[in-house]
Amino acid sequence: MLSPHRTLITASIAMAVLWTIGMLWWLPPTAPVGYMIQAAAGAIVGIVWYTGMRIWMACCPQDLTHSDLTSQ
Repeated sequence: MLSPHRTLITASIAMAVLWTIGMLWWLPPTAPVGYMIQAAAGAIVGIVWYTGMRIWMACCPQDLTHSDLTSQ
């Protein structure tokens, strides 16, 4: 099982890749430099996602176990 930190890194990478693919599909660049700009923007999105989720997890810890979910 992955640690929460490793899971957050994996989710951030997935978010950056999916966002970049979505932006390339939605608004394809007209010049080759556009691909580099959108790739850089995707990396920034991944870093912002990672930082935001890390802050959110530190401020609002949620320790939900299976027994907590089934007792409701």
